[in-house]
Amino acid sequence: MHTYLASSGAKVIKAATSMGTIVQVESGIFLSIVGRLDKPMVVTSYSKGLFEGAQYQYIVCYKGITFYTESKESLLLPESIELIESARMFTPKFY
Repeated sequence: MHTYLASSGAKVIKAATSMGTIVQVESGIFLSIVGRLDKPMVVTSYSKGLFEGAQYQYIVCYKGITFYTESKESLLLPESIELIESARMFTPKFY
């Protein structure tokens, strides 16, 4: 049983490492980061959770770091961005 737990733990660490760094920021900071980019590509998703209610999720990459934010309201993004709408977005939850 201990071998299984160690193996599972190693798989989780490997998966988290392969995803790179994801930094969760407040919506205002996210918009500030998007504003710094010449031709930003933002990935967004909308979900209706049973317990958390409806929320929008956004991801953008800046200088090799992925920035993520959640908002109950749709963010007003610049028209110059490339917007990718996804059906679902997976983000790890670290508590």
